[in-house]
Amino acid sequence: MSSGCPRQQFSFESVLTCIGDPMHIDIRVAFDGLDEFEKEWQLKEFCTELVHAVKHPSEHLLRLDAHLSQLLPGALKQRPGWITPEQIVCSKVLASEANQLLSRFPKAPQRLFTLPLSNSGLFAKRSTVWDRIKDGRWASRYLVPEARSLFQTPYGDDAASVMQLLEDMQDHAWDNFFVTSFIDTNNMIFMLKIADLGHQPDLNFALSFRAYVNILGELVDQYDALVDAVKFGVREPFEDPTPSVQALKAALFPAVSDDHEQCLSVLKVYLWSAWQRSVMLYFYYLIGVRLWQCENPRAVIANEYDESLHYCKASSSTMAISHVWSHGQGGRPEDGINICLHKRYCQLANAFDCDSYWIDSTCIPDDLQLRKEAIMSINQIFCDSKITLISDKDMQSKSMRSASVADFETLLSILLVCDWGVRAWTMLEAIRGNRSIHILCADDHTIGLVELLRTVHQKGKVDLVILLGSAQHLLPAGDSNSAKPIEEVGHLLSQRHASRTNDEIIIWGLVSNMKAPADVLQLWKAREQVATAFLMSSAQRIDGFPGYGWAPATPYIRPQRRNVQLPRGQIQIYSVRYPSYDGSGSYSARITAQGLQGLWLVHDMDQAVVSDLYAECVERMSPTQWTDRELEKPLVGCEDGLDSMVFERPDYAKACDTLRSLLSTPYTKARVIRPLDSEGTSLYLGNDERGEDFAVLVAICVCYGTSRNSKDCNDLNMVDCEKWEWKGVFEWIDDSHPDWTTREMLIV
Repeated sequence: MSSGCPRQQFSFESVLTCIGDPMHIDIRVAFDGLDEFEKEWQLKEFCTELVHAVKHPSEHLLRLDAHLSQLLPGALKQRPGWITPEQIVCSKVLASEANQLLSRFPKAPQRLFTLPLSNSGLFAKRSTVWDRIKDGRWASRYLVPEARSLFQTPYGDDAASVMQLLEDMQDHAWDNFFVTSFIDTNNMIFMLKIADLGHQPDLNFALSFRAYVNILGELVDQYDALVDAVKFGVREPFEDPTPSVQALKAALFPAVSDDHEQCLSVLKVYLWSAWQRSVMLYFYYLIGVRLWQCENPRAVIANEYDESLHYCKASSSTMAISHVWSHGQGGRPEDGINICLHKRYCQLANAFDCDSYWIDSTCIPDDLQLRKEAIMSINQIFCDSKITLISDKDMQSKSMRSASVADFETLLSILLVCDWGVRAWTMLEAIRGNRSIHILCADDHTIGLVELLRTVHQKGKVDLVILLGSAQHLLPAGDSNSAKPIEEVGHLLSQRHASRTNDEIIIWGLVSNMKAPADVLQLWKAREQVATAFLMSSAQRIDGFPGYGWAPATPYIRPQRRNVQLPRGQIQIYSVRYPSYDGSGSYSARITAQGLQGLWLVHDMDQAVVSDLYAECVERMSPTQWTDRELEKPLVGCEDGLDSMVFERPDYAKACDTLRSLLSTPYTKARVIRPLDSEGTSLYLGNDERGEDFAVLVAICVCYGTSRNSKDCNDLNMVDCEKWEWKGVFEWIDDSHPDWTTREMLIV
């Protein structure tokens, strides 16, 4: 097996023998059916044995794996470690296919957090994970043997030597822990099941696999909460005399704490590794089902046509070309295009037995009215065309003749990041031409998109395959002409731009199967409802049209420059970019002529509460040279404290300052709101902790000129009678405040 993939504690043959028949494997997930409170405590108590296991002096990995396997309590008839070679009875073919899949996984999971190190602890001579590695104690316990020599290089105890040690060893340690180098048995079980299913859809397996991924993610969250309790010495939640709770408390707060903090960090790495690999494997299976459930396009024979521009009706014998204008393939029907390009398109059409080709350069005129009429037919052109040909200069630089798996991987990487892959119009063309897309490579050689995706899925690196989860419009679809929800299209377009003003709105409407809208107001007026969670983004809002101040004015989310005043009058400038998500599973509010009517989770604010929250922001200010993204850099002091201090979370401070300003106006109400689930009964969690900063987002709304003596408007059992103005989406930290309640609102 390749040295560049995860190692195995047990062979797939051993695991398969312990499973028995993979067709009838029991992969029901532990804790299923428990209410949220009970499940939370069960997960916390599950961590007790994990903490004990990670501290074992010689078998920490074996014991961690054995306990984690209890999340799939019915999967194994016995532990693989108890199987002797003579007892192995299984399908060698199935084990070989699982081995082949494992060989395509990255050797270690991606490191998305820094192992614990605090500068204050370093300078106070406290023990850190790096001290232990440096003096050999950690290397002999938690690192694979062949990597231990990497940590024998002598370093001094001065600050510069310690910082150099961090720079040298951060990734070396992560990649060579036992807990990152070896794959856990649960993921081996899922690999064997996927090897057995191949590309056949199995809804029960997919649901069980998703349940496992979710419960493992919740375990990671609960463990993080326990580690925080240890870090801050919080013992109150563990005062319950129940034996299981006291056992958890004893594990978290041992009488002898030598190496305890570092052991907890290794356990966090283990859980993160298991979860990340399970997520990769889950999406690998889903993408494979999608790729292999659609038919391949047939092979075709070509005919040559003349070199002049003659027009015919676009049909199922047309080759539609999807390209990027800046790559030199421009033109207009009234001006024509380069004769060499025309000949090339004819030859390419000929190769696919097409009697015509369509490209916007020759088929969409510049005249606004004529352009609008031509654009109205673009959905039908790409849906009906025989093939859609992708033309991008970066992909055309890649030779695919006698291509290896590595060549296919390279081409897919180019496809995902090239100019064609990030434009708005090309996304529409890919969605509508999804039935038969081909990529133009070097020397006018073409590769079918489905062939590319299937080859990489079947033989390439798994961590590359799962990136298709963020480009699902490239996967084969049953009906390329079907309408997509406006929220889903908005999410797809949130990171794609079009060169012409208003084109993003036209594309937004076309992919939703609307006639090309004249403007964004027309697009929203044509809708009856919207998923409220979709609105929680930093998108610019419609201005100047009463009743639609809540509505995004564009799907494309550009970085937004904001500023907040510091306590001493300086201005802290920062930027935010809160992307939109499709809001699936959130409450749908009604779009009316008066405004957006619907239920929200609401926290009404007053000046005293907001002032306290702002004061907390001031207390948490940090020096300008320090950010939590620069853990490896030392904390640099300064002469005048407050003059060089900035808000740690500037957008949260901005939200508090905005609320203070709004509430300073007499007879004004202000509130922060969050979306509810589809039933309108509980908080929607689908948008939480998504994006780079894992921030909780709220919208600020204000109601002006409302008398504080209005009985109707203060009756919590009645629908709000006020009209609320949308003031923007901000980061929020105090999301556990007890004063949240469900209210119906009219947002204008």
